Amino acid sequence: MTIDATASPVSPPSSPFGRYAVVIGLAVRELRSGLNGFYVFVACVALGVAVIAGVGALSDALRAGFEKQGEMLLGGDVTLARPHRRAEPAELGWLSERARVSETATLRAMGRRLDGAEQVLIELKGIDGAYPLAGALTLRTPSVTVAAALAGDGAAVEDILLERLQLKLGDRMALGKREVEIRAVIDTEPDKITDRLTFGPRVFTSLATLDATGLAEPGSLVRWRYAMKLNAAAGDLVAFREAAKARMPDAGFTVADRRDPAPQVTKTLERLRQFLTLIGLTSLLVGGVGVANAIATYIDRRRKVIATFKSLGASSHQIFVLHLVQIMLISGIGVAIGLCAGLLLPFVLDAAIGDALPIRAEFALRPATLAVATAYGLLVALLFTLWPLGRAEQVRAGVLFRDEVAPEPTWPRRGIIVATVIIALAMLSLALAMSESQKLAFYFCLGLAGVFAVFHGLGTAISVAARRLPRPRRPELALAIANIGAPGGLTRSVVLSLGSGLSLLVAVALCDASIVDELQSRLPKNSPNFFVLDIPKPEIDNFTALVRRERPDAHINQAPMLRGRIVRLKDKPVDDMKVPPQAQWVLNGDRG
Repeated sequence: MTIDATASPVSPPSSPFGRYAVVIGLAVRELRSGLNGFYVFVACVALGVAVIAGVGALSDALRAGFEKQGEMLLGGDVTLARPHRRAEPAELGWLSERARVSETATLRAMGRRLDGAEQVLIELKGIDGAYPLAGALTLRTPSVTVAAALAGDGAAVEDILLERLQLKLGDRMALGKREVEIRAVIDTEPDKITDRLTFGPRVFTSLATLDATGLAEPGSLVRWRYAMKLNAAAGDLVAFREAAKARMPDAGFTVADRRDPAPQVTKTLERLRQFLTLIGLTSLLVGGVGVANAIATYIDRRRKVIATFKSLGASSHQIFVLHLVQIMLISGIGVAIGLCAGLLLPFVLDAAIGDALPIRAEFALRPATLAVATAYGLLVALLFTLWPLGRAEQVRAGVLFRDEVAPEPTWPRRGIIVATVIIALAMLSLALAMSESQKLAFYFCLGLAGVFAVFHGLGTAISVAARRLPRPRRPELALAIANIGAPGGLTRSVVLSLGSGLSLLVAVALCDASIVDELQSRLPKNSPNFFVLDIPKPEIDNFTALVRRERPDAHINQAPMLRGRIVRLKDKPVDDMKVPPQAQWVLNGDRG
C-alpha cells in the first residue's frame, strides 16, 4: 500500500452552502429508488392542485373568450342603454359624430294567433338598418336577407314560437295593434348574451314596425340600446366613456364596452370561480391528512436510517433538511401533475360541451392562475409535513431504535411550530386575497378549521375510550379495540379524513338543497293565473270590466308602477359612487 504524505485529509465542507449541497445531494440520491410509499402523497397533492388549477384555467378561458369576442358579443365597441326613454335628438347627434350608431329596442309582449286560439309571451326586438355593427344576424333561410325579412310588416322569429303558436313561414300573427308576417327563422343573434334575461322566444321587427304596434309607447317597459363603432376622432374606450359621462351626466345611460361585454356574466363567473376554488382548497386540505399519514409512515420506515445518521454524527437540523428536501421534491411532482391535469380541463369541456356555450372558450395561460394553484399545493404539503418531520428531528438516536415498542410523545421544536402557524396564516391570507368577499372567505376558512378541530378531538376521544374499555372475551373484538386505542395508531387520522371529507360533501349538498328550497318557498301558495303589464291608466276600468264579464269570480290585484334609474344621490353621480356588490342593482337597474 502506497501513502501520499502530501495529500490533504478529507474534511467536511466548512461553508453553509457546501453543507447544504451535501444534504441535498443525499436527498436526491435517496430518491433514486422511486416513489414507493408516496403514491398516496402525490395523488392527494395532485388532485387538490388539479381542482384549483382547472377551475382557474376554465375561468381564464371564458374570460379570454369574452375579451376576444367582446366586440361581437356587444355588437360594437361601446353600448349605451337605458329603460323607457329613447335617445333625444341632441344625444343621438352627439353619439353619431363620434361613431357609427345602431339603435335597438327590446321589450316583452304577447304574440297572438289571428284567430285568438293561442298566445305566447315573446321578447320583441326592434332594430334599425345598421344592426348589427359587429357579428351577424343569421337566418335559417339563406335566400332571405335580414332586410327583406323585416321590410314592411315582416318579422323573423325563433322556431319555438312557430311550434307554440302552430304557425309556419308566411303566416301572420298579431303584435299589439299590428299584424306581422313571419318571413324567416332566426339562427344566431350576435349580442344575445349581453341582453337582459329572456323569458320567451325572440321576435325581430324593424323599428318602424315596432312603432306601428303601439307597444313602445311612453311608460312601456322598453330598453333602448345604442351600439357604437367608434371612429378615430373619438379616441380610445376610456376617453369616450369619460367624454360621455361629462356630456350626459344625468342621462341615465348604462355604459358597457368590448373589454367586458357582459359585466353580470363576468361577475357570476368570478363568484363561481371563487366558490369552486374554496371547495378545491378544502379537498386539498382533506387530502393533506393523507399527506401527513404518508409522511408519518415514511418516517417510521426510516427509523433505523435516521438513527444511523445520528449515530454517525449527523445533526438534527441536517436530518430535518434532508427529509424536507425529499418531501418538497415529491410535492413538486404532485403539483406538476395537478397543473397539467387542471390545464387540460378547458380543452376537455370545450370538446364535450363547447357548442352549448354562448361563447367559445379561448385557452389563456395566466401566470397568476398557475401561481395560486402551485402556492396552495406547496403550502398544504408544508403544513402537513413539518410536524412529523419536526418530531423525527427531536427524537434521540436510542429512542428511534426502540420507538416501535416504546414510543415517546415528542413535540417539534419551537421554530417548527411557529413555521406551521405562519404557513397556516399564509394560506388564510391567500384565500382572503383571492376572494371578492373577504368576510365570506374568512368564515369559510374558520368553519374548515373548526371541522378539523372537531374531528381531531373526536378521533382522540375514540382512542382514549378504546384504551379504557374492558376487553371482551372474543379475541377478534379484543384485538380490534386494542388496535383502535393503540398509541401511534391511525384512529385519529381515519376519523379526521372521513369526517372532514363527508362534511364537505354534506355542506355542498345542503347548499344546493337550501338554494332550491329558498326558491320554492318564495313561491306564493296561490299564484296568479295571469300578469298583465303596461295598462294605461284610462284603460284600467275597461280592462276590469272585461275580466268581470268573462270571469265574475276573478280576484284582481292592481298596483301602480313607475320605473326609472337613479342617476344622482346628494348631487353626486351614481357612476362615481362605490357601493357593495350586492347593492349594485339598486343603482344600475330600473327597479331600485
